[in-house]
Amino acid sequence: MASRADFVIVANKFLQSWAEDAGATSVTCIPTVLDLRRYPQTALPAPEPFTIGWIGTPETAPYLDTIKGALKQVLAKENTQLLLVGAEPSFLPLPNVETQSWLEAREANLLQRMHVGIMPLPQGAWEYGKSGYKLVQYMAASRPVVASPVGVNCDVAKEGVNGFFAITEEEWVANLERFRGNTNLTSALGAAARQTVEASFSLRATVPKIAEILLSAAALRRPSQRKLARSSFKPDLARSAASNDVAPSR
Repeated sequence: MASRADFVIVANKFLQSWAEDAGATSVTCIPTVLDLRRYPQTALPAPEPFTIGWIGTPETAPYLDTIKGALKQVLAKENTQLLLVGAEPSFLPLPNVETQSWLEAREANLLQRMHVGIMPLPQGAWEYGKSGYKLVQYMAASRPVVASPVGVNCDVAKEGVNGFFAITEEEWVANLERFRGNTNLTSALGAAARQTVEASFSLRATVPKIAEILLSAAALRRPSQRKLARSSFKPDLARSAASNDVAPSR
């Protein structure tokens, strides 16, 4: 399918390599993005309980098993909470672990209850194909992140800028504990996280490039322009988002 497509859009560099190896001749990498209007900026919650957050589905919840030991250590301290959105209540059944079913209408409010968002991932081909949407959501809500340095996570999170990476149990514990009661660090990295999303992972930033690709694809429907469209298409030359009609984020 990729080899027969005029244009292929992928969400990360790993998938771009796959598409090119499959014979695609014009591949553009556009990350998974969101509408920032759905993620209003709010003040941090009260310092206590210190709340670590995760959002996902029952299918991706098993990734939490990879850091269960670290989570138990952090949760053993007083005034600590783990908020799981979209996971089954059976995971880590402790009194300070709260599970909430996912609903689009309230996901922004749930994200605002967190001090820091997490995204653990093991090394694997499937994981390298993921798009880091959890990280983008936390960061859109102005929350710093702690994540595994796997796949696209390394393109979304920036060490010491909008979050931290962790591999070992000790690193997970230490990096989560950085944010406990540290309002200045949480606010500073959270603000940088929001700026990262605004610049690279928002509709406003990517709509012009997507529009250019779609217009080029539409031009191929006219035989006389097929050769011209193929030769002139330059995916990196997107129009400025500032001139787009997409409403600004609030």
